[in-house]
Amino acid sequence: MKRPIKKAKSIAAKPLRNIMQGVAREENEPLKILMKQNYSELESRLDALSNEIKNLKDELGDFEKTAKYIYYYHGGSGNHGCEALVRTISDICKIPKTSIGLYSYNPEQDRQFGLLDYTLFIKKSNLNTDEIPISLPPGTTAISIGGDNYCGYPIPQLAKYNQKFHIRGAKTALIGCSIEPNNLEHGEVVGDLCQFDLITARESITYNALLAKGVTKNTHLIPDSAFTMKTQKSGITLPKNTVGLNISDIAAFGGKTMFHTNIINLIRYILEETTYNIALIPHVHQNGNDDYAELRKLAEYFNRNPRIILIDSNFTAPELKDIISQCIMLIAARTHCSIAGYSTYVPTLVLSYSVKSKGIAQDIFDQYEHYIKSIYNLTDEAELKNAFIWLDKNKLAIKKHLQEFMPSYIKKASKLKQYIDNIQDTKVPTVPKAHLPKPNTYKKGTLSIITSCYNSEEYLARYLNSILNQTDHHIELIIVNDGSTDRTERIVSDYAPILANQNINLVYLKQQNAGIGAAYNLALPYISGEYFCWCDSDNFYSPDFVKTALNFFKSNPSAKILRHDGYFVPEKDSEDVNIFQRTDFEKFSINSSKPYEKHLFMNAILEKNWHFGNIILNTEAFDESSQRKIYPSRQGQNWQLCLPLLNKYEAFYIPEPLFYFVIRDQSVSHQNVHHGDNSLLFKQLDEYKKILLETIKNIPGLNQEELTTIIEQKYICLKLTFSKNSNDKPNIEKYQKLFNEKVSPNNLYKASLSKLDS
Repeated sequence: MKRPIKKAKSIAAKPLRNIMQGVAREENEPLKILMKQNYSELESRLDALSNEIKNLKDELGDFEKTAKYIYYYHGGSGNHGCEALVRTISDICKIPKTSIGLYSYNPEQDRQFGLLDYTLFIKKSNLNTDEIPISLPPGTTAISIGGDNYCGYPIPQLAKYNQKFHIRGAKTALIGCSIEPNNLEHGEVVGDLCQFDLITARESITYNALLAKGVTKNTHLIPDSAFTMKTQKSGITLPKNTVGLNISDIAAFGGKTMFHTNIINLIRYILEETTYNIALIPHVHQNGNDDYAELRKLAEYFNRNPRIILIDSNFTAPELKDIISQCIMLIAARTHCSIAGYSTYVPTLVLSYSVKSKGIAQDIFDQYEHYIKSIYNLTDEAELKNAFIWLDKNKLAIKKHLQEFMPSYIKKASKLKQYIDNIQDTKVPTVPKAHLPKPNTYKKGTLSIITSCYNSEEYLARYLNSILNQTDHHIELIIVNDGSTDRTERIVSDYAPILANQNINLVYLKQQNAGIGAAYNLALPYISGEYFCWCDSDNFYSPDFVKTALNFFKSNPSAKILRHDGYFVPEKDSEDVNIFQRTDFEKFSINSSKPYEKHLFMNAILEKNWHFGNIILNTEAFDESSQRKIYPSRQGQNWQLCLPLLNKYEAFYIPEPLFYFVIRDQSVSHQNVHHGDNSLLFKQLDEYKKILLETIKNIPGLNQEELTTIIEQKYICLKLTFSKNSNDKPNIEKYQKLFNEKVSPNNLYKASLSKLDS
């Protein structure tokens, strides 16, 4: 009986549920209507907001079309050194705000600290060069105010900005830079720097290091513009006898480090042994880069001692300079905090972590001993205390020196206006005139590298940097400009003094656009090295390429041909700063079952168990075989250069990947391969066939008739295969017929391939 009763209850409950649902629907109807109204109103607001955003973007675009000066690589005004640079560069150079655009990592901070008073617009910068407009106003000057960033390495983003602004037609300036001299050992750093139209170094250590590396085009020693910044009343009045203290998160308080111990001992000494007060002064207040957070910890460690004053983080750079100017002495980790101290005649001890503080102290005091303490080299727990005692003892003499020295030093910063005003007239360095070497003379132990360039501005610097980064500089670089219409010649001109400074001989040649074969014919007579090779400007070498190759020839004096392995690199990976540590790329040798095979003449012709990769030839042996002239095709130069020697000499092989072949969709070697359309590919194959036939004509001792037949059959077979793979029926029919007529009766091509496999 349970089941029928249960069923009856269920049947009885159904009408009740329907009634309740109806009531709920009626009660919810006003709510639904209200929700629809709210949704419609929200949609209208979103549409209005989208239109407002679009209008703002359009307005920003209009502003970018008129701003003649772009400040970039600005970290945001929460770093008050960055704020000071925007203010003072604009003031010194008398650039009106209507002419300035600012690319900033933190526009909100810039608006908070008043930089809209200096700029037409502030654009959010994600440190990505895609933010640079395609079209810039004529005569635009792009000013990198992130010179501090060159203290670090690597700097790929900085280099990309410099390059992209030039491609867009702007002049570039690097203002107030400090660069660790050892970073100038990196070719990509020097290569980037040499392309600036103007560089101002703010201290002599950097300036002298730049000159020593050949970065001399328009390089000047000018004090940091922030020295000129005026103070602005902060509303803060410090007690008399207050010592200012600034520490950064780079010199982070916390943890039982030697620096931590030194800071604690210093403050204890001031509180217990002197009557001085201490003002904790933050100069950078940003997420992940925050002086205030570290100084607050310090204040709490000393239980908010009434003689310790924690300065708030909401003051502008001029207001902070006012606070600093009231200090009797200053201990500062941040460079621009110390600049505020020096320029207001406050005796200053700098907690140093880079060349910046050393160079500035050197220029002001003719030495940096006593005036800086490296936070990384503290060995004694009382080192900062003792440095402060020396500063305290000599504070009157230091203040007097600053009062006498600073006015003329600060005045030198005004020279920046002259250089910025004249940047559009920056002279391009000239490339030394090329001279033909004496016939049959070869520079022992030197490698000549031929490079043909056509509109190479986007990747030529990377290639030249790979030359500068070589661990052996016994190099002659022969560059042929094949009728470029972009900045190729300018880039070569910029690099010329840098290459010369590194004892790399540059030979620069020009021709009207005629293709790579004609470019090589122009270059070949200029080879003076004992060995030579060739490289397209969009590829590049590993740092040990030259050293490894020359060492091999030195150990194997009979070798005339040397091959080595390399990597195929997708273009998207080619800018990876860690590329030389990566081993995940496909190697040239992946399809070579016999990479150490020495007799490779037929392998090269048939492209079997063979990869051209990068090949180095003995110049004297090449001269005996070629008269330094090749068939002038626009492609396929490897056959023209290699086959004469491969017919006569053994080829040696190094398994190390020393060469990076960049896979670019637009490169000559790849642009003819299109799936589903064989016309361009077959045109390329026809040219390859012609190259082979023209090249073997000039090689004595060959069975010309048989070899010609093999080459003809090879390309019939290749075209038939490509036609079948793409289901190209007209060409299948055409090449099947040719195969039946010219290949099938006596297939020398297949027989030759079989020999190579045996």
